[in-house]
Amino acid sequence: MAERQCTGLENRRPQGLQGSNPCPSAPPHHPGFSPGSLLADAGIRIALASDGPIAWHDPLVALEAAVTRRAKGGTGEPLAPDQAIDVATAVEAYTLGPAYLTGQDDKTGSIEVGKYADMIVLDRNLFEIPPTEIGSTRVLLTLLGGAVVFDATTSPADEEAVEAAYDVELDFDDAGSGSPHGQFYHD
Repeated sequence: MAERQCTGLENRRPQGLQGSNPCPSAPPHHPGFSPGSLLADAGIRIALASDGPIAWHDPLVALEAAVTRRAKGGTGEPLAPDQAIDVATAVEAYTLGPAYLTGQDDKTGSIEVGKYADMIVLDRNLFEIPPTEIGSTRVLLTLLGGAVVFDATTSPADEEAVEAAYDVELDFDDAGSGSPHGQFYHD
């Protein structure tokens, strides 16, 4: 019986990694679950995303989980702790990584002259706080193309306020996997 390998990496693994269990600390039924450090250490560019309803909608909570391999606030048992990545790698995996993997890195993914000015301003420096506080970080401003599209001091603060202000139904419930939460509905 062939040994299980990381999904999507079969026959494309870096030299020396073929045939090995990429994530030895992962549960036996998921030996290749989210091999963050394995890929980053091999020089493979990675991308993180808020993939609801499978994962947390909040990218800061998911970024914390990539670093701590635990639930928000450092709770619960770590999942494949040997696959944790550092904060800088996680931030790049949420910014330049997806831009590169979608062929958009000439326009977005980093703050450079000639690129879109898409960015957020946070209430704290992710590189100076304990990793277990990343998920509690608040977004103060969101800019797209250099224009402010969200300002925490003036924008609606929660789902109900956003729905009322923009006459939409966001449906961010916690009904679990397979539910339509996170989908955008407009009458």
